[in-house]
Parts: sequence; C-alpha cells; structure tokens
Amino acid sequence: MKGKSIVFALLIMALPAAAIAQTKAAPIYMKLYQSAKKLFDEKKYTEARALFIQVKSFAKADGTYQHMIDYRIGACYEGEHDYEKAIEHYNLYLRAGSFPAKLPQKAAVEKQIEDLKAKLNKTKQPNKDYKTRMLEQMKKNLETAINYEKQGNYRYAVIYYLNVRGLMYRTNTHLAVIDIYIGNCYEKLRNYPLAVRYYSYYMKATAIQPKWPTKSAVQKRITDLQNIIDEEKKKNDETRMTAQERRNFQNLQNYSRIGADYFRKQNYNMARSYFIRYKNLAVRMNRYTHLVDALIGMTYHYQNNYNMAVKHYKIYLTAKYFQSDWPAPATIRDYVTRLSDYAAKQNAFAGDPNAGNTGNTGNTGNQNGPGPGPGPGPGPGPDPYSNSDSLLTKWWFWVGVGVAALVVIAVVAGGSKSDDTEYKKMNPGIAKSRPAGFTVFKF
Repeated sequence: MKGKSIVFALLIMALPAAAIAQTKAAPIYMKLYQSAKKLFDEKKYTEARALFIQVKSFAKADGTYQHMIDYRIGACYEGEHDYEKAIEHYNLYLRAGSFPAKLPQKAAVEKQIEDLKAKLNKTKQPNKDYKTRMLEQMKKNLETAINYEKQGNYRYAVIYYLNVRGLMYRTNTHLAVIDIYIGNCYEKLRNYPLAVRYYSYYMKATAIQPKWPTKSAVQKRITDLQNIIDEEKKKNDETRMTAQERRNFQNLQNYSRIGADYFRKQNYNMARSYFIRYKNLAVRMNRYTHLVDALIGMTYHYQNNYNMAVKHYKIYLTAKYFQSDWPAPATIRDYVTRLSDYAAKQNAFAGDPNAGNTGNTGNTGNQNGPGPGPGPGPGPGPDPYSNSDSLLTKWWFWVGVGVAALVVIAVVAGGSKSDDTEYKKMNPGIAKSRPAGFTVFKF
C-alpha cells in the first residue's frame, strides 16, 4: 500500500490510550481459545489478547461466559507491560462468586494487583509521561503490523492494525488511511464484506492526504468487491436451489415409478394417489405436463367413475401441444363424449347429480380392474381394451413400462409454464393441496 511512510510519521503525533478493536469470533470459539493459549505460551501477548477478547465476546453472546477469560486477558496485558489494563481485567476476574482450586485464588490475584500497582508507580518517570509511553506502544504495534503484512501473514497484521486504530480513536486522532490497511488485509483474507466495510469508513473521511489512495480508486475497489460478494451469494443460492430441485426430481421419479407399479397390479386407487402426488409437486415446480391428467383419468375410467374420468380427460385436452407418443387427442375426445353420456345416465340412475364425483378415492364401480361389475348406472363405459389398436397400447407403454417418461417430459423438456398457468386457472389452489396420507420421502 502507498503512503505507509507518511502514516508512520503522522502517527508520532498521535496521543492514544490502550485499546483494541475486535475481529469476528470464529464459529467454534473453543478452537479460538486454544489458539489464544498457544500464542500466550509463545509470549505473543498482543495476538493472544486479541483472540481472548474475541472468545469473551462470543461466550457472552451464547451465555457461556466465565470470569477466567478476563484473567487471561489481564495476563496478556501484563505481558505487554500495560499494567493499568491488566489491573482492570484482574478486578473483573475477582467478581467471580467462587474460585475453584484449579483457578487462581482470590488472595493471590489481589496480591498480583498490588504488585502491578507498585510497578506502575515505579515506571511513571517525570520526563516520560503516559502519552509518550502510549505513543511508543502504538509505534511498536504499527511496525509489527507492517512486518506481518510483508510476510503475507494478514491474519496477525489485521490484529495489530486494528489495535493501532483503537488507540487512535481513544485519543481522537484517527487517521483514515489505517482503514485502507485494515481493508486490504481483509481483502487478502478473502473476507470481502469486512474489506468493504473498512474501505467505506475511509470514504467517509473529510481529510485525505495527497499520498493516500484517492476516493475514486477506493470506490471502484468497493464496487468490484461488492460485485464479487453478490456473485458469490448468487452462486450459493443457485447451489441450494439445485440441491432442492434434485430432491424434487427424485420425488417425481419415485411417484411415477410407484404409481406405475400399482397400475400394473390393477390397484388403481394407489396408482392414482401417486400420480396425484406427482401432479401436485410438478405444479409447484412449474414442471406440470398434461399427460399426468390423462393417467389420472385412466385410473378413474377403469373404475367406472365416469365423472372424474371425464374431468381429468378434459384437463388433458387443454394442453397446447401433444407429443407424438401421448394418447391421441381425438381418441380422448371420443372417450369424453361417450363417457359424458354414461356419466349423465349414471347420475340420473343414482338420482344424485353429484353421485359420480367421488373425489380421489374413485369408489364407484370396480375398484381393482376394468369390467362391468355391479356398479350403479347403466353399466361400464367404453372399454379401453376393446381392440388391439385402441388407447390401451399407448397407455400400457406409459403406465406399465415407461411412466417415468413423465419425468423426462417435466425435467428435460421443461414442461410448459403456460400450460401450468392455464391449469392453475382451472384448478385454483392445487399447488397447496396434498392427498391424504402423504408420504415424505427421504434421500
């Protein structure tokens, strides 16, 4: 970074008091705590203190704070010869209600405080006041930060830069360029949100020295980093969406496969329940295809539930396109015409205009296979088995062998969103409905 020399010279004029700004705590603060202890054992007191302060903040946030952490912070300050701050934190430790045997005892810590007070009085020389000593401390911290940055150790460099920044704020002598140094370290650490934050602090400065980065250059950097942040967020969102879609597609495949198995066994109630689950999920995914309504209509057809068969055949006929291997629209229209007549006669026979509308259970007529059966009305409608060139051949391909092609149509061809819109108009609320006994699949 440019302008380090001028900053160093200007910092000599600052009159700070000890402080440090905290960086974000690590997600698992016990690991952070162990790292701080290791640094303390290596006599790297400033780095250790910064981490212990983070641990304290994190522990207070989740309700696991213990006074021992203040003793650790005080010991770091004592190692840095900042006896006033050490005494402050030792006194915080003494507020603990009890002192287990393995922890420093109250009397010993009180003696430690008295010793530090004596040292503090002894070190206060008439020709070297408090401000001068703090100036030397800040100079030392800045040198350490610069050295760490040159070594590429941005994690420790930012700790010392934040230390310097805190000292400057305590004495109201903040120099905006320190925010550039901090932002640069965070950028090197790929912590782009914090880099943007400190660069933005720099942009608020009212006085910019000639050798400092221009505001236009910093603003461009902020914009570039914000674009990176937005792109990463977009990728993360897309990854999560893709994972969800994969689960949904897997559910579609399971519903179609299980429905086909039940259909082959002529258990049309269960087959229909899975086709309906397929349909509801496909609608929610905007992957609805009208073919599934033809399948649902077929299950009703085989059970002589003509009203419901006609309803779903009509939905199938609203499709804006029909693929070549789907049931021919002309054949379905013929079924609608003939089944409508049978439904009318069936309803009249039952004396109830809604008798044929039995919902999803299809409990009118033969429950487990086609055939006349003893159901109400004038008897069964047109039989899909009536000739070898009938609808049966194509339906058996879809339902008995290739019903998973529903997934191919929904996923590969992408369905028809316009068809989906029309379907929702005809069937409001379908996306929210769930058949009874809905099974949650886990993968």
